[in-house]
Amino acid sequence: VTRVAARRVVEPAASLRDDLLLNKRASLSDPRALQEAEATLEKMLRDWFDDVAATQKKNAVPRQDREARARDHDMSTVNDVLADEVRNAVRNIIRGNIARALLLQLQFVSTEVYRAMKAIDDIVAANRATVQVLALFPALAGLVLGARAVRAALVAIGSASVKSTQTVQTEIAATFSEAARLVLLAPTTTTHETRPLDDTSRGALAILVAALQHRLHRERARFDAPRLARLDRALRDLLTPGLARPQLAALVMHLLWDFEFLRLAEGRGFGTPPPLDLLLPTVGPSLPGGAGSLPGGHS
Repeated sequence: VTRVAARRVVEPAASLRDDLLLNKRASLSDPRALQEAEATLEKMLRDWFDDVAATQKKNAVPRQDREARARDHDMSTVNDVLADEVRNAVRNIIRGNIARALLLQLQFVSTEVYRAMKAIDDIVAANRATVQVLALFPALAGLVLGARAVRAALVAIGSASVKSTQTVQTEIAATFSEAARLVLLAPTTTTHETRPLDDTSRGALAILVAALQHRLHRERARFDAPRLARLDRALRDLLTPGLARPQLAALVMHLLWDFEFLRLAEGRGFGTPPPLDLLLPTVGPSLPGGAGSLPGGHS
């Protein structure tokens, strides 16, 4: 485990830190070696141009162009002389310029190798951060998944349930849906809608509210504490003595409005009962802004 963590987490993170924060970068090439190789090649070409101009007028380079062509590492004259002297290779190896031309070409190849290594370094440096982040990604993904698994296990232990949070919220929403149905359909003590619920209906409502509070307390690890406390206070308000049906209905609408998960029952087969649509015009003015509709598009 220690070696895996060092290879997958510690080393990529340290490399990313050195690159982005400390500007420490590993390099394939040696900048000083490249400069020395270029300077050596330029000096060799200057001497070559001067010597060829004195011995071979055919391949001579004009004096005013020699410095520029040496800086540009122009090997065309070297190649032309080598092509001419290869015709009498045995004699020119000793008396001609074949050996010298081959040494120039060797130095040119060495310089180009250093340049290629520098180009590779530039490409790697331009993409180093991306590569290091990608190297960290499996470890980070594992840590995130591990943290989620631990949290899910702690929540399951705290609530004594292995159900998912969405399943728990849907079950709570179903219980609340039954309480809302009871509020909207229960008979009152008189024929007037402004009277409180009768004792039987209030008792049934108290049982449902107590069941909701017990379930919320048991599943408290799945909810934000301040919102859970606010929901508990709102549920207690449903049991306030003397509340008429329109007031209770308005409280139900506010709960559905404030706590979105209480509407999950609508999408899980616990559809709003038809009588609720008939009663909404009665409770509509008590909703925020006087709107006569439930959150979620019911009207």
